[in-house]
Amino acid sequence: MTFDPTSRYAGIATSVYETTDAGGNVQLIRYVQRRLLPTPDPTAAVIQYLVTPGERLDVVTALYAGDPTLYWQLCEASEVMLPEELDQVGAVIRIPLQGS
Repeated sequence: MTFDPTSRYAGIATSVYETTDAGGNVQLIRYVQRRLLPTPDPTAAVIQYLVTPGERLDVVTALYAGDPTLYWQLCEASEVMLPEELDQVGAVIRIPLQGS
C-alpha cells in the first residue's frame, strides 16, 4: 500500500492477515496498522471557527489549509474521530495556526 505524503496514513506500517474460506482458498488481506490520534498541544495557537448553516468541512479546510483533503488535520486538532461531527451547525473547528 502506498499513501500520498499528505495522507494521515503516510508512514504507518502495514500488515497482512491470512484467512481461509470454507473451500480452502487462502486470502491475504492487507491493512494499515492502528494509528493513534495525537493529543493536540493545549498551548498551540488556534483559530476557533464556528460552523454556520451550509458550510462544509472540506471548504473550510481548503480556505485555511489550502487543500480540502487535509480535513483530517482539523479533525485531529478538534479532537473528533468522524469528520461529520465538524459539518454540524454550531460545531467548533479548531484550526492550528502555521508554526504553532
